[in-house]
Amino acid sequence: MKHNRLFALVLTGVLALGLLTACGSKEEAKEIDIPALWTSIEETVELPSMMELDDTTLKDVYGIDAADLESYVARIPLMNVHATEFFIAKVKDGKMDTVKEAITKRQADLVTVWERYLPDQYELVQNYKLETEGNYVLFCVSAQADEVVGLFQDAAK
Repeated sequence: MKHNRLFALVLTGVLALGLLTACGSKEEAKEIDIPALWTSIEETVELPSMMELDDTTLKDVYGIDAADLESYVARIPLMNVHATEFFIAKVKDGKMDTVKEAITKRQADLVTVWERYLPDQYELVQNYKLETEGNYVLFCVSAQADEVVGLFQDAAK
């Protein structure tokens, strides 16, 4: 009888520890310094001359309301002979689906623009990257998109 009580006590303790472990807090997603990430991209990737989008042009080009974002960097080429572009943002809670939908529409618009224009740029548009890490999103059209994704993932670690 004494062994049964001891066994029950030990088992209860193990189960209680298991519950505490299972209910432990999740590790917070790391904050990404978006301007620093953009600087790393500029230092790593060969870029054409680019134009920075402000809140108004972001809405016009991407259909994204800046009010849905906490911070962002968006660049498109100055000349219409390059398809390279970047959008990196911290999205407000509950707005990721809206932002990703707008990015998907932007990518479809780029396909329409480039499919009959410059084949090498059209290939870049087809090989775009869309990545998310927590509340952060990266959209990248670039010959070096894989390197950019690597920089984004490293920044999120």
